[in-house]
Amino acid sequence: REGRNFFYSLDTPSSDTLSLSGALYFASEADPVGVIGSFLLDRSPDHRVYENMNLRFKHHYLLNAFDQDILCQLMQARRQKRIVQISMLSPLKERLKGSSRETLHKVYPLRFLCSTQNGRRYLLAHEYGAAGSCVFRLDRILRIRLLEEERKPEPLEEDAEKLTAHMWGASIGNGKMDRLDHIEMVVSAEKKEKYVRDRLFRERRCGSVLPLDDHKVLFTADVCDAMELLPWVRTFTGRIISFTCTNEAVTTRFYEDLETLRLLYLPEK
Repeated sequence: REGRNFFYSLDTPSSDTLSLSGALYFASEADPVGVIGSFLLDRSPDHRVYENMNLRFKHHYLLNAFDQDILCQLMQARRQKRIVQISMLSPLKERLKGSSRETLHKVYPLRFLCSTQNGRRYLLAHEYGAAGSCVFRLDRILRIRLLEEERKPEPLEEDAEKLTAHMWGASIGNGKMDRLDHIEMVVSAEKKEKYVRDRLFRERRCGSVLPLDDHKVLFTADVCDAMELLPWVRTFTGRIISFTCTNEAVTTRFYEDLETLRLLYLPEK
């Protein structure tokens, strides 16, 4: 104990996997590469390790079980700085129409993204012969083939670092840093309404929050795709004093949605 803080530790030999079985079991189910934890547990000297587990999941959805192997291969390629060829399955709406097909993409893996809203995983990569950076859903990648080594990965890594600093979600828009969408939103939040201001600071992600006075707060952000912010922006409906965006399509969509909402509740006015 140090002051009001408690610190805990577990001293165990690194080869003793049985004493770490709880942590390994949790990692095998929850981590992005949980197959590693499962691999170690399968080689535990106690074959009843799963039966003796005290850890249980109340709600557990194995959404990413099928793309674990794909993720491992992509991580291996990134570690070796290798270019890969990925085979992508067509989107669901095309498959429902009977036009299922595979497309090949030659890419260099840069970042692995995981949505905290739906758990879906993505690959941010540089695609050769295309506009530049692209995002691919891992659950639509069928297979991977390792190609030659990328001789100059540093510029690609720098571009990815700059790009991810302006990503609100998984979309990168056109993938160009010179065409970022600038968004400004003034929210009504009294100084005594600390919970509103705290929420803006907590959920601002790559944006900035600036209190204007005792009644208003300004939220600004430069993002790759401002359309991704609209669901979050709508949660402040009733408090939004002004909303502007350099992407006219986003501004138009925002006010059209408000007009649709107004007509729904006040059709006579």
